[in-house]
Amino acid sequence: PPGAVARGAPACLFSFILSIAYLPAAIPPASKSIIGITTVPMALKYPAFVSSLLSFLPMMMAAVIFGLGGATALLAAATVSDGLMIAVFAGFALTCSGLFFGKNYSKTGKVAPIVIMLAGILGVSYRGLVQNGLAYSVDSPAGVPGAAGEVVEKVFEAICEAQGSPPDCWADGGPQGSEGIIEVILKGPGPLSGEIAVVSWNAAEGLWSIVIPGGLWMVQFLWTSSGLENPFAAFRNFIIVFCWVFIAMIFHRIVPPLRTMRKFISQDIVPKALKLMKWNDTDLSEEVRRAKGGALIQLIGSLDGGKIAGVTLFEPKILAPFASLVPPLAVLCNETSLSLQAYGLLEAFHLSEKLSDREHQPLREVLRRCDEILDSCAAALQANDAGPLKELHETETTQGVSYDTVVEGTYAHGRSVAVLESTINWLEVLNHPKQDMKNAKQYIPYFALPFMFIVRFFEVLTLPLQPKRWNLRQFLWCCKLTAGFVTLLGMEVFWPAYANFEIETGNPGVTHLYAGWALTCYGALWTPTMEGTTKKGFQRILGTAIGGFIGWIGAMVCSGSSSDDAPLNPYGTVAWLTAVSTIGAYFAVEPGMAAFKGAGYDHGMAIIYCLMVHALVVIDVFVGKASKGDIVANRVVATLTGAALATLFGAIPPVVRGTDPRHAMEYLQALRNDFVSLLQRFLDRGDGVPLATFKKQFLVDASSKREAASYLLRDAGALKIVNDALPCLAADPALLFEMSRMTTTEAFVNLFFSFSEYLSKDETIEVIGDTHSLLVSETEVRKRVVTIVSGLRHENGTIMNDGSPKEEKESGDRPLHEIIEGNSTLSIYMRLTEALYQRFIAHEAALNAVPVTRFYKDLQFRAPQKGSS
Repeated sequence: PPGAVARGAPACLFSFILSIAYLPAAIPPASKSIIGITTVPMALKYPAFVSSLLSFLPMMMAAVIFGLGGATALLAAATVSDGLMIAVFAGFALTCSGLFFGKNYSKTGKVAPIVIMLAGILGVSYRGLVQNGLAYSVDSPAGVPGAAGEVVEKVFEAICEAQGSPPDCWADGGPQGSEGIIEVILKGPGPLSGEIAVVSWNAAEGLWSIVIPGGLWMVQFLWTSSGLENPFAAFRNFIIVFCWVFIAMIFHRIVPPLRTMRKFISQDIVPKALKLMKWNDTDLSEEVRRAKGGALIQLIGSLDGGKIAGVTLFEPKILAPFASLVPPLAVLCNETSLSLQAYGLLEAFHLSEKLSDREHQPLREVLRRCDEILDSCAAALQANDAGPLKELHETETTQGVSYDTVVEGTYAHGRSVAVLESTINWLEVLNHPKQDMKNAKQYIPYFALPFMFIVRFFEVLTLPLQPKRWNLRQFLWCCKLTAGFVTLLGMEVFWPAYANFEIETGNPGVTHLYAGWALTCYGALWTPTMEGTTKKGFQRILGTAIGGFIGWIGAMVCSGSSSDDAPLNPYGTVAWLTAVSTIGAYFAVEPGMAAFKGAGYDHGMAIIYCLMVHALVVIDVFVGKASKGDIVANRVVATLTGAALATLFGAIPPVVRGTDPRHAMEYLQALRNDFVSLLQRFLDRGDGVPLATFKKQFLVDASSKREAASYLLRDAGALKIVNDALPCLAADPALLFEMSRMTTTEAFVNLFFSFSEYLSKDETIEVIGDTHSLLVSETEVRKRVVTIVSGLRHENGTIMNDGSPKEEKESGDRPLHEIIEGNSTLSIYMRLTEALYQRFIAHEAALNAVPVTRFYKDLQFRAPQKGSS
């Protein structure tokens, strides 16, 4: 948290200066408040690494463009009727809601509500302008400033031309002799050309009345108008403001010291994992073992088989932009992950008991060397210096380990040397990167991210033409999400009492810019799970109430008066906003290294909403849109309306329950299928799919389902403070524990594959084709594994508890490692086979014991599969 404060304070100061300062040459004054309102919450929501920013910006820019496109469609429909506008919005929202499913749902699903919000907010804000057109009452056209004055001048120039007078005949007060109502056709370039202006003179008041009816030309006018102080340049200025939001977020990420994911992995995560592994440590209490086991599971999950290194693609080395840094870091993470898995495996096989045996002195000596290797690697990574490792590598490769050493020592040493080699390679590449223009293709993901959203959007559009991909429950879920958005927009359009409770902007024809704060709240609260939506609604309500109160206090403090008309001091306003946001950032993040991940998922959203509403109230009061009380009441009521509807529609069936154990069961079944396919491949002596292809397909489906189950469970598990009061929204502790154990099982299955490859060095194992069979010469072992495979493939999808028919059980099935005790290499392999088999039995029993809530008709939110919509 202190680091978050140190980084957050200057970033908050920068963004609030942009919102308060009058800089018409660079920032549109009418919409500059968006910078301060959105920058701080968005900066807190995402990890404080450069990679999160560069991976976020392309997708966010695509969302802004699509949102503006949706708003354009809504405004065009509004020129026909309000009903058509609502219908178009419903279709647009329904299409975007489909992005919660299918490929890359975890990314596109976060952007979809933003797109719908932007379209709705801008649509309802400028609806009155495109429907009613422009209307002015002026005593002299020369006295109208800005873009409105240019419009008035064109009208009077057209009147002068129609009367045969000079174009500047209005300079002395207006066209002479004009009486009654005059209709003129405007000329000149731009959307106004060809439009009819109705002009009348009120002699009693001495005013000219000018009316230009609305229509599609007004929609074009909002796009083509330019000028930072031009109220009609809505879309251009909106894009400019969001560019400033991105600049403020970049500033937040580059505040020294610069935090990169690459450095975090290389100098924190990997060294921490290497120091955790103490192969030669025999004096461990049960409590220490449990603590190390929990840390082991967490680190294995964090490294994710080296996939974590892929994030660093969005952190190019400035002085070597065409150096390929991701592959060597991925290899280092993968080797570290495999070593952690091997360590956990050997610990499970009671390695410490062997170490305490005097007969295993060679084993202790080998493991001592392994500890030295890993400690040296950790020190080298933290010092960013591979020099001391090169001599160590030469010594270890020269000395080696004799094959008469027990297999535990041989395997541990092999894994340690692999970590040593990958560490040296990574540090060499990092400190001496080689430029190669061929690596320019690594930047494709920068452009692929926005295209990912675009492609998925048009895929959803084509679903009505693909009946085979229809999914009724997903469609109903999307309809439910859309219904909330449509309800809120309909309240703005058809409920005058609610619409009139909005803050006017003072711009002619712009009825209530920012009128859609209820839409903003609704979209921000919506998550894939019913539990997550409900809990975020509670956080939003709490954060809104507190933020509105703090904002009201801040407005009085910065103005030095409780009077609604008292102006706010700009310097005091910036200081107040910065101080409150910095304090909020301190409490929003978790302690320790978790602070780099952004606001805590458990309670951080409440603080984010509090800071957003607080900034919204103070900045709007400073701009002078309305009185302090009106703004506080308006923003709080609008936000609470959105929160209430999100909670209501989120609870309507069908729902996705993140606490449903069936998501975890799908993950278990996919993991079991991969394990069975691996066993079957060895039974078939490697026939069928080539080894290289098998590697690419191995654990892909299981990994995908793990991500889906973890994503939903994490979303549903937020705000633990209410779990005791509302147990129906809490995840079963047994499910949380079992998911962590299954993550370890997945790591062991992966180790099972890598260990079998390692064992091909043993001359006692027959090698056939491009792979090898451990089970060719051992009839009893083969028979036992066939029995395990049949048990895992039971007809009803469950696992047989004993894995063998009764008559075989009566004949006595000995443990596999006892059958082949003479072959220690094959023995540990079979120990792993049996251990994994028993883990699958235990997982299934534990998941079956977790109760399933039957009150709601569940929506099967599945991981993306080929052909899924």
